Amino acid sequence: MLLRAGLILTGLVLQACALSNKAYVYSCSNGQYTAPKGEAASISTTTTRLLLAQRLGLSQYHNLEDATEASVQILNSFGGMQEPIFLDENRERRTEKFLAIIENVDQPADIMPEKSILTFMIDNPPSASQNRRFAIDLLLQDQHRRLKDTSLCTLEIAEAKMLRGGINSERNRREPCALEATHPEFLKGDNTIEQLRYLISMGAAVQDSTTILHISLLEGLTKRNKTQYSEATGSLKSFLRNFLGHPKKDSTIILMPPQTQNYKRTSASPYGTYSSPSHLLDQHRRQVETPLTSPDASTKDSPASTTKPHQAPPPLRGVIPVCHTSANDCVASTNNCSGHGAPYKRFIDPTSKESRDCYACNCTTTVETNKLGKKTTQWGGPACQKKDVSVPFWLLSGFSILLLALVTWSIGLLFSIGEEVLPSVIGAGVGGSRPQK
Repeated sequence: MLLRAGLILTGLVLQACALSNKAYVYSCSNGQYTAPKGEAASISTTTTRLLLAQRLGLSQYHNLEDATEASVQILNSFGGMQEPIFLDENRERRTEKFLAIIENVDQPADIMPEKSILTFMIDNPPSASQNRRFAIDLLLQDQHRRLKDTSLCTLEIAEAKMLRGGINSERNRREPCALEATHPEFLKGDNTIEQLRYLISMGAAVQDSTTILHISLLEGLTKRNKTQYSEATGSLKSFLRNFLGHPKKDSTIILMPPQTQNYKRTSASPYGTYSSPSHLLDQHRRQVETPLTSPDASTKDSPASTTKPHQAPPPLRGVIPVCHTSANDCVASTNNCSGHGAPYKRFIDPTSKESRDCYACNCTTTVETNKLGKKTTQWGGPACQKKDVSVPFWLLSGFSILLLALVTWSIGLLFSIGEEVLPSVIGAGVGGSRPQK
């Protein structure tokens, strides 16, 4: 009897140790949890990478060379809703994507909302730093994907202590990008709870967005710290409720277990190999900014850069009004003054009962430096979209008129030769001939 009890206790301990070294994944598509057939399976980190890439629409950056038949079946079962090849322009916008990797989760029930269904588990999950790097790479891959077809609107959190990632969306040409507005200073601090609440409000302000976050709010917290632990888990649960079960969101939540002191990294690249997003963004930036570089210069390796490439604003069409009701309206209607100025309050209409303001574009001068020297360009127009060519016009016109007058005078001078009448006294000083003797 004692032997049987000892064996049962040992088995329970071994099972608990095995489960403590697994990450829990919850996925939800169109408001419904993705439930497995039977018990939740355990997959490798490489298969997890392929699965997350498919759910986020980033499969083009990840190859299936090392995928097994079992991995392909998992991708088909849990890959989420896929976009059709040919999209209808009149259809509603596609499902928004959301991925959150939460570190140091001991009990998933403390964070996940009620009635949550476990989709699958991850064997030997990577470290927190490797998970953070992988989340940032996925975010950069999504930026590169959007830059190939449309302009990018993004909000990146790169200076916070326990929150990394951001939100990507398509830029609306008629309205300014809400994600690129002036953000509060607490996004750079360690107030993770306020940062998560702010992300909820910013995510609701855009459409067709992709949100990828790495959250380490529970790092260093245990149930012994009752007040801090309950506040942190309660905030995370409230945050996840905004995404799980949403009818227009494709959400994936990964709960990473606490790392023990004896934890050892299984590999330097536990998620496998994939296309480097930093290299892709840097290559796209070079193609946009320097399209006439030589082939030798384009093949040289350059340092990784995540700087967003400059997108030229689309040309403005139709009659552009000079006055706008607000500065934001001026920016949206004139493509930020075509990048050649800034809105300012021109005057207040005294005839209007509401005393509406008139905001217009204050055009500036651009100076370009090249081998020949400096070239100054003055911009004008209601949207600063027109070059001021008055000085070159008057120089060219004056020189042309002067040259035409000079040629006319020269031709007239040539025709006047030989037409003048000789004077009548031209022979007065010539004596007559004398008679010969």
